[in-house]
Amino acid sequence: MHKLEFGLKNNELVTIDDVEGGLACDCICPNCNKQLIARKGELKEHHFAHYKSDDCNYGTETAIHLLAKEVIAKASHFTTPQLLLNDKYYEIFDEISIPIDQVWVEKHQKHFIPDIIIESGGKKLYIEIIVTNNVSWQKMQLIRDRNLPFIAFNALRIKNYLRRNFKDLGNDENFIKELVEGTRHKYWLHNPKREKIREILSENYAEVKPIKSFGNYNFEYVADCLLEKNEWKSKKLQGQFYAKPEKDCEKCRFFLGQNRIDSRENVHCIAYMQFELNALVKKLSKNI
Repeated sequence: MHKLEFGLKNNELVTIDDVEGGLACDCICPNCNKQLIARKGELKEHHFAHYKSDDCNYGTETAIHLLAKEVIAKASHFTTPQLLLNDKYYEIFDEISIPIDQVWVEKHQKHFIPDIIIESGGKKLYIEIIVTNNVSWQKMQLIRDRNLPFIAFNALRIKNYLRRNFKDLGNDENFIKELVEGTRHKYWLHNPKREKIREILSENYAEVKPIKSFGNYNFEYVADCLLEKNEWKSKKLQGQFYAKPEKDCEKCRFFLGQNRIDSRENVHCIAYMQFELNALVKKLSKNI
């Protein structure tokens, strides 16, 4: 467990260098709100510790979560990460620095509270700062249903990255720069533009391929896989290629969803356009 690097004093986040030693620091833990003591001896690294209670596990993580909100709330601009059609391929737009016209911290929305809301040019961007747990499926469903532009930080990765590279997390300009201008720890949870492009591709360009069953066995497959994921070994279908819906299709960069037509499940696949897809995505992104 890492030593506690931050405390709360008068409801403000402070580092060990900002306060007096011992109980004179007058600080509480950012996570559990219990009294802290500032250990500032000559032999060991200076740090906070819980006074007359066991150290909790999430003081530093909670502090970085609070600090990230504080930094962004004071920023004049914010850089959004690159947006791709899927996790790794086909750029819709590159990272962009947007001016911040207005910012809200933990403003209650219907059924959920985002960590931060940024308004830029009349449009709102929602930000979630992840500490230990990923966004719940219930929250993700709300985000999708409302089609909200939502970005997430992985605060745990930020913490580890900064600890490896910078000693002073609270005051180092590189920390602020990483949160505001950096993109290595940011990713899109949901983006309306991406969803619209996927919808256009699915409805107007994708092949609708039925999910078939093999004989009396509970084995489902999609025939004629252009990526040659699997090959039939039987005499009747020998040499033909197929894909397994869950194992192959749903993890494929050319998969655009699944639907039911006349009681049969189908996948929407755009693999036949693999060499033209990048240019098509760029074209569509300019028109949306």
